[in-house]
Amino acid sequence: MHDPYYDKTRYRRPKRTQGHKTFEQILDHVENRLNAETMPEFALNEVAEDLGLAVGSVYHFFPSKEALLIATAHRVENKISNALNQEDFTDFTCWQDVLRQASRRSVRTFNTSPAALRLFYGATGFAMVDRGGRRGSRRGSQAMARVLRRQFEIGFIEDLEGLIFRATLITDSFWRDSVRQHGWIESGDVELSMDAALAFCRLYIPTQLKSASRPEIVA
Repeated sequence: MHDPYYDKTRYRRPKRTQGHKTFEQILDHVENRLNAETMPEFALNEVAEDLGLAVGSVYHFFPSKEALLIATAHRVENKISNALNQEDFTDFTCWQDVLRQASRRSVRTFNTSPAALRLFYGATGFAMVDRGGRRGSRRGSQAMARVLRRQFEIGFIEDLEGLIFRATLITDSFWRDSVRQHGWIESGDVELSMDAALAFCRLYIPTQLKSASRPEIVA
């Protein structure tokens, strides 16, 4: 079934170096405004004027304000997934501890970025991110699944990314309420959210997993 909303929130990724520079320049501008203003109101022509760009240069990548916000949200998700890929989890022997630590790492990213908090957990004006920002965008879940596969023998879970993604939706509900109450994701709510998410995961993942075998290093 065709969804007009999907067309409205789709954006075009740059293919050339100059296009990539313009694309990132636009996202930087929007993220800076989201960091500075609680509920920024702007039109695409205003973005172009602020940056000294032709209006067509903005519309070339973003057909609507919603598409621009979705692209900004995707960039935040990329930052989180990249941070997870760089995190060292090798000392963890329990998959629950890995997921809990990854959750804390993600929260640190959100709590140091007002733009990220507003995009994902803020005022209802940004509710489009709930629907469009995570559609087909499971970057964090995919990164976490890679971590678990490196650490543990978990190949018997056919859709590990989907399982982690659903667990993420559980934590999101707690984090959204926390932002509404405190203006940030409070540490106690992080732990409560992970208790709930891990309880869900344990329906599918055994409490204990074998460590993944690693090739021996021959001197």
